[in-house]
Amino acid sequence: MYKIGTEMEFAGAHKLKLSYKSKCQGVHGHNWKCYITLESNKLNKNGMIIDFSALKEMVNTFDHKNINDIVSQPTAENIAFTIYNLAKQLVPIQLHAKIVVRIYETEKNWAEYTE
Repeated sequence: MYKIGTEMEFAGAHKLKLSYKSKCQGVHGHNWKCYITLESNKLNKNGMIIDFSALKEMVNTFDHKNINDIVSQPTAENIAFTIYNLAKQLVPIQLHAKIVVRIYETEKNWAEYTE
């Protein structure tokens, strides 16, 4: 089994629509960390699961953005889910890659999505 991983950072603002009072309902920003791992028992024609630069370019779509423009309710969970789906589109289906996305909103608070 082949396994690759990368760690990336992006700065982004968001606000949350919540059913309770919270300071997160106002626009605020984070320096997010994104960890992506991919596992596959096959490699593409270039001898890799995916080029790291493709993952970096994908995550950079969030950098210095209002994340509400990309994800309608940009919780850490929904951002991880969105990045997972973007990564899934980049990997050829025949590789059957297992993808794990972990997003750190702060140093100690994270969310993860995988299937």
